[in-house]
Amino acid sequence: LTMLVNGTLSLDSSKGQYVKYNHQVTILSNQNVTFAMWVLYMPTNTFPQTIFAKTSLAQVVYGATCNSNGSLTFMYFSQFTRNITFPNICTLISNSWHHLTIVVINYVPTSMVEVYIDGSIQAAQSIASSSDKAGEWYIGALYMTSASKAQNYFNGRIHFFTISAAAVEED
Repeated sequence: LTMLVNGTLSLDSSKGQYVKYNHQVTILSNQNVTFAMWVLYMPTNTFPQTIFAKTSLAQVVYGATCNSNGSLTFMYFSQFTRNITFPNICTLISNSWHHLTIVVINYVPTSMVEVYIDGSIQAAQSIASSSDKAGEWYIGALYMTSASKAQNYFNGRIHFFTISAAAVEED
């Protein structure tokens, strides 16, 4: 059971709470995408903690997790699941509300991921162009359909999670 507090998802990792996002969101190949949300991350002793993920069988298509060292790992699919780690991002969003935006700018052959906190760019890195696959979206956990179970539960609150099929840069 996931708690809704004042319109905000309140997720307790010790209770295994997460939400399956039941809307089909398809991102066309080589299309830009923006993931934006308000986040109140409350670290625990269990890591990694998944903020959001789209999974397809045993592969992560898109996702973001907080790690024990305070870094954020962004996962994306480009022939296989790839990980890119941004130092200190989860440390910066810990214990108070922050607006987190992850922008994927898809260009062939090289694309870019940008991470913003409260409208200020914190990190950017080149990546191989991402591509989408059929799958399901989850907020607050990584759900691998091949294993039929959720894992890497998020501890904190998430508000106004949005996916935009465009590169929406913060001002």
